[in-house]
Amino acid sequence: YWLRRTSGTRRAIRGRRGSLKDMPKMPLDIIFEISTHLEPRDLLHLARTNKDFRALFTSRASSEALWKAARRNVDGLPDCPPFLSELEYANLMFSSHCHFCLKNGCARIICRVYVRCCSSCMNTEFTSSDVILPSTSLTVQQFRDYLVPSHVRYSHHVCQGLAEKVAQALRDVPAEKSVKFLEKQKLLANGSEWHAALLEDWILAKRASRAEELKAMKRQRYEAIIARLRKDGWGPELDFMKEFNETWEFSRLDAFRQTAKLTDKTWPKVEEGLRPHLEGIRERVLYHEREKVLKPRFGQFKDLISDFYGSVAHNKKFMPHLIDFLMMPEFKALGDAPNARIITTEDIGGSQGGAGFVLLKYITPHEDVELFDLATAVFSCKRRGHFDSLHRYPDILADGCLHELFYEGRSYITEYSYKATQTAGERLWDCNAIKVGTKRTIRHARKVIRCCGLDPDHTLREQMDALDVKLKCTTCESLRPHISLMTWDNAVAHLDVYDCGPKSLRLVTDGGSTTVEKLEDSRP
Repeated sequence: YWLRRTSGTRRAIRGRRGSLKDMPKMPLDIIFEISTHLEPRDLLHLARTNKDFRALFTSRASSEALWKAARRNVDGLPDCPPFLSELEYANLMFSSHCHFCLKNGCARIICRVYVRCCSSCMNTEFTSSDVILPSTSLTVQQFRDYLVPSHVRYSHHVCQGLAEKVAQALRDVPAEKSVKFLEKQKLLANGSEWHAALLEDWILAKRASRAEELKAMKRQRYEAIIARLRKDGWGPELDFMKEFNETWEFSRLDAFRQTAKLTDKTWPKVEEGLRPHLEGIRERVLYHEREKVLKPRFGQFKDLISDFYGSVAHNKKFMPHLIDFLMMPEFKALGDAPNARIITTEDIGGSQGGAGFVLLKYITPHEDVELFDLATAVFSCKRRGHFDSLHRYPDILADGCLHELFYEGRSYITEYSYKATQTAGERLWDCNAIKVGTKRTIRHARKVIRCCGLDPDHTLREQMDALDVKLKCTTCESLRPHISLMTWDNAVAHLDVYDCGPKSLRLVTDGGSTTVEKLEDSRP
């Protein structure tokens, strides 16, 4: 299996051209001495250089000793089997070309039949005995004698071309060439099992040794790159990855997967490939450094606010949350100070009459809110609907939607506001989420108030609640039996949801609560 160069272009060769052209003319003992320092792979390359070298290394009379001497330089390689020549053995073990299509880069050696075969030829050149026997007219005994013995389970890796050669040789017997071929093939088929096992063990050991060698080269390159990165100021980022067990992911980048030695010439390109990942790590380093500073500061603020809340008699339902205090100018001025500044208790509560003065300024009740006390003053939330009851003042101020935190994706933002939001677990109170009731809702509220016999322009919510009236919807009595008696504010919400119209409402009266109780008791 020898290669012939078909391309008209020549490969670039370093050094002086033709320096070895007279080597085939040297005395044989000198060539033999040279061969004792070479390996079979080197002799194969020389034999494929020109015709003179080819004649020198393929002549059976003079070359067998050369190949044998070169083979002994390969550590642990099993001896050449008797059914192969030293040249054939070297070509099998050290040539990377497929024995069928001559494709380069073929690493698969089928030791049982002593051929090197690529993946594509494996599908075309090898088949099972069920196909071989009918196509070649070989008997089962001939198949066992010259191809695969009966004690070897190898029926799915039988070479089609080799089987055809065996069949042709059997037909040409007693020709000398055919007899020699059959003798060699019989020896290979029945006497190669032990040697094939040795060969497979050597190949596996060689691959493991090569893998360890490549691993050591990559490790050396990795250590060289890490040293250069630390020298260039990336030490904090490298320490951060080590602390958070991200070194393995970093080592899987393309720059570390190569085995070439790191040089000053190749370093700029390597650093360019690593820079995007390192810059991302740098953002996270800044993020965590800022987090270590802000977290204890927020803890100080939280303790201060908790102590203050315990000393005032306000309804805590309507008090500002932690995030609201953290975003107040007085707190933000301290919390957003540079990392190097140390915030003390005196800094928090020692100015303008203490922290209580600052907090009290933000929780003083507002005056002149009579307009919000009207029964027609209804509100809704822009982000989600509430159909079971109306939103009223001041309850609307404590609605969860106003502090609802929206997912913003994974990010490493170092700004104070982002960290405050993340720490509090909610966003700053936002009145933009409050929506005044629509004209339609207010119109429904006015109809319900009139149905109860009061003036919607002056009736307060407390007055409507004091009536303790119950209403029913005549439209829904048959269509939606599950809807029971409603309070006045539930009736307003009901009209918004089902669009029954105010005329369908009826006030349940007739003796006050007696009729109401009978209706409620009759519900399923």
